[in-house]
Amino acid sequence: MSSITIIPSSEIDYHQWDVCIAQSKNPMVYATSTWLQQMADSWHGLVLNNYEAVMPVVWRKKFGIRYCYTMPFTQQLGIYAKHPQPRIEEEFIQALVQFVQFGDYAFNYGKTTAERAANVHHNYILPLQPAYEIISAAYSKDVHQNIKKAAKEALQYAPASYTSAIQIFQELYQHKTPHVTLADYDSFRLLCHTLDGANQLISRQVLNAKNEVLAIVLLIQYQNRIYN
Repeated sequence: MSSITIIPSSEIDYHQWDVCIAQSKNPMVYATSTWLQQMADSWHGLVLNNYEAVMPVVWRKKFGIRYCYTMPFTQQLGIYAKHPQPRIEEEFIQALVQFVQFGDYAFNYGKTTAERAANVHHNYILPLQPAYEIISAAYSKDVHQNIKKAAKEALQYAPASYTSAIQIFQELYQHKTPHVTLADYDSFRLLCHTLDGANQLISRQVLNAKNEVLAIVLLIQYQNRIYN
């Protein structure tokens, strides 16, 4: 008999939790204990038996009512199972609505919830296994033209700090994302500090001849994915 337990984050075995995430068919950095501990206001884990499958639930309270919400800088969560099991999705959803009845939950690409979802969003994934020549052959004409133009400029491709990337992003986009608070940016910086110490960050920038930053990117590495 399968049994799903609702466990507060303070009582979760983080090692077993992270092993389950890593061994699932759709491992996502957003569901790791490191990410959740740093970015969530509060969270519980729905755990099947002995961490055979897990589902993070991040939540807040308003007027004494618990509701789930989407963490800043977090694209998707969902159900993560070491091995596919029949009816597991429905069991987790039933446990979810027992714990929290309101709010939004972003299921991951490994979960088919079209019959339940109010909105279906498509994520762009670029396989990097092929050689660059094969990948670039699929570029549009505009991209090829832009590459030729860039090659004529004295551009520098160089390492960058994650703090600079976050600062520039905040300066450019904070007015477009008012739901992301200053505290959220602080939490994300601390998260990146931890990930950088674990060699899971890539940060690069493009400079012009005057050493001015033209573009900057912060990438996170986890399992077989690089997150932009």
